[in-house]
Amino acid sequence: MRIKLFVGLVCVALGLGVAIYQAFQTNWLNALSALLLGPSVGIAFLLDFETSRESFYIQALVGLTAILGIMAILFEHRAFDFKRTEAHAAVLGAFVRMQLACPVMNTELSKIQKEGIMACALQDNSDQVSAIAELQKTTTLGPTLSLVDSVRSAAQKPNADWCAEAFRVAQPLCTEAFVGVRESSKQLLLQKK
Repeated sequence: MRIKLFVGLVCVALGLGVAIYQAFQTNWLNALSALLLGPSVGIAFLLDFETSRESFYIQALVGLTAILGIMAILFEHRAFDFKRTEAHAAVLGAFVRMQLACPVMNTELSKIQKEGIMACALQDNSDQVSAIAELQKTTTLGPTLSLVDSVRSAAQKPNADWCAEAFRVAQPLCTEAFVGVRESSKQLLLQKK
């Protein structure tokens, strides 16, 4: 019984830790999902899995957690941030036209331009694949594996926005190339998240 209690408390603590981390990242739906997921897995350990599988309340809590997880992806994932997608497209166009704005390009700026074109052209596809993978995990993993995956994801460094990184490096070197990009798009890409 002590081992069950210990494992149950660890699950609750992990859920609370992930919820706090997600709240600091301003991912409120993810935080709420983790806050519900930890206790539901902890209670499942205390009740035995057979009993918890038959419990209406545990099943309802797990179902609510899954719905919140799906909503978190749809509302908080970078793939569904359409302002960011628009900013990527604008910066991609600026990278493509960079030689017109800065005709004297050194080797470093030329390399940044090529990397910027590639990063901005592929960034939204990469984000979409990531969102699909997250949705797949949300719908197929059970509550225990979802908790483990939440802890793993919180411990990992988030996927970088390589288009924004290329923009941050290139803008001071050739500001004229980015004159046509909206100020709101520039600010969105310059902020770290």
